[in-house]
Amino acid sequence: MTSAPPADPVELTPPSDPEAEKAALGAMLQDADARIAILAVLRSSDFAVPEHSQLFSALAEFAHAMEPDETLDIITFRNALEATGDLEAIGGQAFLVDLCDACPAPSAGPAYARIIRKKSAARTALNAGLELARRASEPGADAVAILAETREILREIATRAKPVAPKSLRALVAENPELRPPVVHGLLRAGETMNIIAPTKTGKSWLSAALALDVAMGGRFLDLYDCERGDVLILDNELHGETVANRIPRVAAALDIPLADVQDRVFVENLRGRLMDLYALRDYLAAVQPGRYKMIVLDAFYRFLPRDTDENSNADLANLYNIVDSMADRLGACFVLIHHSSKGSQSGKTVTDVGSGAGAQSRACDTHLVLRAHEMDGCYVLDAAARSWPPITPIALRWEFPIFRPDESLDPAALKPDRPRRPRPPKEPAEPVKAWTVEGFVADFVRPDPAPRAAILEAARTAGLSENRAKNLLLAAEAGGRVFRWTFGRSRQVQFSTIQQPALEGTSDACA
Repeated sequence: MTSAPPADPVELTPPSDPEAEKAALGAMLQDADARIAILAVLRSSDFAVPEHSQLFSALAEFAHAMEPDETLDIITFRNALEATGDLEAIGGQAFLVDLCDACPAPSAGPAYARIIRKKSAARTALNAGLELARRASEPGADAVAILAETREILREIATRAKPVAPKSLRALVAENPELRPPVVHGLLRAGETMNIIAPTKTGKSWLSAALALDVAMGGRFLDLYDCERGDVLILDNELHGETVANRIPRVAAALDIPLADVQDRVFVENLRGRLMDLYALRDYLAAVQPGRYKMIVLDAFYRFLPRDTDENSNADLANLYNIVDSMADRLGACFVLIHHSSKGSQSGKTVTDVGSGAGAQSRACDTHLVLRAHEMDGCYVLDAAARSWPPITPIALRWEFPIFRPDESLDPAALKPDRPRRPRPPKEPAEPVKAWTVEGFVADFVRPDPAPRAAILEAARTAGLSENRAKNLLLAAEAGGRVFRWTFGRSRQVQFSTIQQPALEGTSDACA
């Protein structure tokens, strides 16, 4: 028996409910509470009938511009439309009356709004599906790229279709009498996220392997934090399969965990060479049943960032952590993200400031666990901030390859200090600036042997005087009788000396 061929997409009728649209608009004209509720959930684009969309925009604009003592009803709104010349364009007063008549219960406006929004979401889904079908049918279509581009639209559709229904405190407490079950007592619960942050090559991947084994075994992480037993999935995009296959058994042996007890509880997906971003990861995990894994480890988190993500953008990181939260919530598993620390010394930073990138990476996760260098070589201080647990006391760890062990003999407060700055060599004392006087100028630059003015000024400039200062000092010296002009030949070239020029033979006056 053959199935009927699918309906031709072009023959599909976009879903709508014109009667619900009219009723919602009528409620807005008659009930202030209904109007406020409807404006909070609808947009003009949610209306399928163009006239209804236009009228909703006008109502929203009028409502937002109202003064506190003004009223919005069929009369005040009609007058406003008449004043702007838009009354006839929307159908006149008769259309407004018709809207009010179409609303049997103005207080039910929010219910009409929910119908409109669901129909709008269905139309958006239909259009997105038609566009997806059109693009996928084109020769050479990249299905992966098309799916990636439509994810945001589909998420918006789901959000728009979900009704706004805040719960009373009574209902919230009744539905959630207890916190989510712990996975790592003192650190992490089901559905939560945790950053493990440390500098490069510190051993955070070895630490996460120990954590995974303790959860798989139901052991005690770092001999401090009890773990609930469950399966663990490690998504590793840095190491080869051979490396992981060698590393995890070595950690298990160091922790005295029999490999036979955990080898069917720890699962590994090596992604090196076929990197997967968070969007692709969400699709990959879509086939996983909720409750399948107790913990999922992403190592390293930065390699899961989608292309063009700005690690220093709060908006980008907040969006990505939202994706992780949605996966954790659906699967009921906690997520552990192996992250790198920021550059420079970490000793003076708070726990939530150690991670690299925008501040959202610390605020978005539930637990922030960091490793910082201890002043003792080969030792570290583990500190953490957890959202759903009491404050955590820092502990000192000693690196004993391939695992970290707590060392109570070390002071957790003794973090490795900042690298001292290299002292700068002392500056040579600057030579005192000479205070030039007329007498000093003459003594240094003018001689009994006459010299051209240009030569005197050049000598003064070489000694550090500006040209203007030297000219002024030379003029002052001449005016004070300390310097004298000498002239020579028919051109009467001027030179300067500290003595007067002798009178020429055969004349009765000296040359000034």
